[in-house]
Amino acid sequence: MAEAAILAALELLGQAVATELVTLSSSHASEIAPTISNLESRMNNITMELRVIQSLLDQMDIHDQSNKTMVTWLLEVQKAADRIKGIGDEFIHLVGNEKFGKRFYVKSLFKEPKSLIALKQIASRLETAENSLKLLGELKERWVSITRAEPGAGSITNNANQRSVQEPVTAYLTDEPGIVGIDENREKLTNLINSKEPHLSLTSVWGMGGIGKTTLVTNVFDREKERFSCHAWIRIGQEYKPDGIIRNLISEICSNGQSNQIKMDHMDLRGLKETLRKLLQQTKYLIVLDDAWDQNSYQRIGDVFADGQQGSRIIITTRNAGVASLARESNRLELTPLPVKESWKIFSNKAFQFEQNNVCPPPLIKLAKQIVSKCNGLPLALVCLGSLLCGKTESEWKRVHDQLPWELENNTTLRRLKNILNLSFIYLPKHLKQCFLYCCMFPENYLLARKKLIRLWIAEGFVEQIGGSTLEEIAEGYLSELINHNMYEL
Repeated sequence: MAEAAILAALELLGQAVATELVTLSSSHASEIAPTISNLESRMNNITMELRVIQSLLDQMDIHDQSNKTMVTWLLEVQKAADRIKGIGDEFIHLVGNEKFGKRFYVKSLFKEPKSLIALKQIASRLETAENSLKLLGELKERWVSITRAEPGAGSITNNANQRSVQEPVTAYLTDEPGIVGIDENREKLTNLINSKEPHLSLTSVWGMGGIGKTTLVTNVFDREKERFSCHAWIRIGQEYKPDGIIRNLISEICSNGQSNQIKMDHMDLRGLKETLRKLLQQTKYLIVLDDAWDQNSYQRIGDVFADGQQGSRIIITTRNAGVASLARESNRLELTPLPVKESWKIFSNKAFQFEQNNVCPPPLIKLAKQIVSKCNGLPLALVCLGSLLCGKTESEWKRVHDQLPWELENNTTLRRLKNILNLSFIYLPKHLKQCFLYCCMFPENYLLARKKLIRLWIAEGFVEQIGGSTLEEIAEGYLSELINHNMYEL
C-alpha cells in the first residue's frame, strides 16, 4: 500500500534529520524536526484508518453492493485513498529525487526554504486527508448504518455462504426437460460412477462458477442413485463445519426415521465419524459433496468413507483446481465453456420459448448473437439473460445489450447471476483480491503477457516479501492461485 512506502521513507528521513541536527546549525532546524514528526504522526493515523476500512471491506458481502448509500460511501472512500496515494507519490518523488539520498535532502532543507515549504504543503494536505477519513467514518455511522438496517439490505457479516445455502443457486437449471450441452460430460461421469472398480473412488467435477457443475452432477445423481444401496447429497460451502457435514450425511443416509433413533445431539466429531463409518461399512453408497472450496473440507471428513469394496462412489464439485486434484487424474472432469452452437441453443430455448421451434425473429438475430457472445459459453449467463429478454421488444433488447453492466447491478433477474459469480471474488484472500482488481483497468478481452502483469503487481506494491523467495517467484505463486481459483484464463 502507498502508506507503507511513505512510512518507510519518513523513517529514513527522520533518522537523517536526527543526524544533521547534531552536526548542523540552521535557523530552519527548529522548523524541520516538528514538520517531519507531524508527517510521521499523521501517516500513522491515516494508516490505522485505512487498515480498519480495508478490514471492513474484506468482510462485506454481495448484498452490500445493492445498497446505494453504501456504494456512494465506498466511492468516497476510494477517492480519499487515491488522494492519499497521490500525496505519497509526491512525497517520495520529492525526497527520492535527490541523487545523494535522504541525508543530502535534509541538508537542502536547511539551506533551501522552497524545499521546506514543499514539505509543509505535503503535511497540510495529509492533515486534510486525515480529516476526510474521520468525516467518512462519521458519515458511515450517521447514514450508512441506517440504510443497512433496512429489510433486504446487506450486512457486514461473513454470512454470504449461509444465504447461498438457503438459496440453491443453480438448482433451477436442472429442472429443464432437455438440458443442452452436457451429453458428453454426462456420459463420462455416468461411466465413472458405474465402472466395475470394486474399491471406493473419488471423482471431481470442476470449473468456474456458473459453468454447470451442479446441473451436470444433479442430472447424473438423479438418474443413477437407485443403483446404490444408499445415497446422499451434501453442500459443503465456504464456511463448512466438519461435524455439521457428518450430521447431515447421517440424516441423509438413514431412511424411515432411522436417524431419529441415533442420538447425535451430544456426540462430538469423533463419535459422529464412528457412527457414519458404521453406517457405510459393507454398503454400496453414492455421495455428492457439492461446492467444496478447499482441500481441507474433504480431508477433514474423508476418513469416514469406508471402503467395503462394494463399488461405492463419491463425487465432489469445486471451482478450485487444488480440490479437483484430490481425485486421481483419470477421475477429474473439467467443465469448459460451451461452443457457440450449444450456447445459442440454450439461449434460444429461454429467450424464444414462445416462438415456433424456439426460432429467433429476424429483427433480433444480430442483437441476440452479440448477447450470446458476451456470455462466453457460460450456461448460467445464457439462461439468466435468455429469461430476462423473453417476450421483450427490440428496443428493450437493445437497451439490455448496451447497458449490460448496469443491468447486472440493478435488474433482479440478473442479480442472482452476479451474486454467484461474485462468490469467487469474495472468498479470495486479501492479497489476491488487489491483484485481481488491478486487471479491471485493462479493456475487456485484453491480452496481457504473464511477465508484464507480474512486474506491474510488484511495481504497485501488491507483492510482499516472504522468506528467501524473490518477488517475481512470489508473484508467480499469486498468479497460479488465481488461475486455480478460475479467476484468470491462460
